[in-house]
Amino acid sequence: MEPGYALAGYLVATRSERRENGLPGPDLVSMSECVVDLLPADSDGRDDWFDGPREAEVAREQDGRPGLHVLGVGFAAADVPGLLADVATDEWDFSAGSLPERLARH
Repeated sequence: MEPGYALAGYLVATRSERRENGLPGPDLVSMSECVVDLLPADSDGRDDWFDGPREAEVAREQDGRPGLHVLGVGFAAADVPGLLADVATDEWDFSAGSLPERLARH
C-alpha cells in the first residue's frame, strides 16, 4: 500500500507576526519565506530544507533565537506528481537530497 503522504523534509521557522493582507498573525505556521523567517540549512543560505529532524533541531538550538520551531513538511502522495511537474519548470535543483528528489522517492 502506498503511503498517504510524502515527506519533503524539515524546516526551522518562526511563526508569523505579520497581520497585513488578512494574515492571522502569530498563530500562522507557514513554510513560506515571504511570510516567516526560515533558518538556512546550508552555509551559503541557498537551501532551507534539512534532511532530518535531528539536524533541524541542532540548527535551531545553535541559532539561539527564541520562537524558532522545527517543522516536518509533507505533501499528499497524490499531489506529488503535479508538484514535481510545477517545480521542473522553475529551475529547481533535482540532485540527490534536493526537495524534488526527496519528494520523488517519498
